[in-house]
Amino acid sequence: MEQSHILQRVMLKGYMDSAIFMEKQNAINIKIEEYKKKRNVLLESNGYEKEIEGTNRILQIIKYNPVIMDNYQEELFIHTVDKVLIGKNGDITFRLINNLELTEYRAKR
Repeated sequence: MEQSHILQRVMLKGYMDSAIFMEKQNAINIKIEEYKKKRNVLLESNGYEKEIEGTNRILQIIKYNPVIMDNYQEELFIHTVDKVLIGKNGDITFRLINNLELTEYRAKR
């Protein structure tokens, strides 16, 4: 924007032909639009890309495996679970690929 203002002052003082001014001003405007688009992309990025991508993958898995399963399927487990966490009290937490955590609590005796 500063370059655009300087360019306008140079033109108003008569140091530049109007055709050259228009050419340079158009180039500056194109750069400004590029920077605005990049800025908007950065502002729209909310930091949850991994969670969104993981959730979309889980949705695809569910879409193509709609049947309730009675048996363990290792391949499905590997594709949906990122980590298995064991707590001090024996609780087991499954962290899915979208960072959702599902906890199985140990039965109290």
